[in-house]
Amino acid sequence: YYTVSFEKGIHSFSRDEFDYYYNIMAFQRLIKAIGTYGYQSMVKKSDRYRESITVALEYLTHLQEKHEAEALWKIIASHLKT
Repeated sequence: YYTVSFEKGIHSFSRDEFDYYYNIMAFQRLIKAIGTYGYQSMVKKSDRYRESITVALEYLTHLQEKHEAEALWKIIASHLKT
């Protein structure tokens, strides 16, 4: 996606900048998804998304490892099992 969107002039980010912002957005969306999955599991008593919580937390851990120098990632990582 990076190369195609860069060539079409959709953005002018370097690859590192693009990856940084992509990962920040992925982080935000994962946090939102985990909240939704938790709500569905705990409040609505639906098991439909229960397995998705684990997958989302694993990907969040992966993102944290890529950005361990940032305070936000460290805060979240302190709440994840490794």
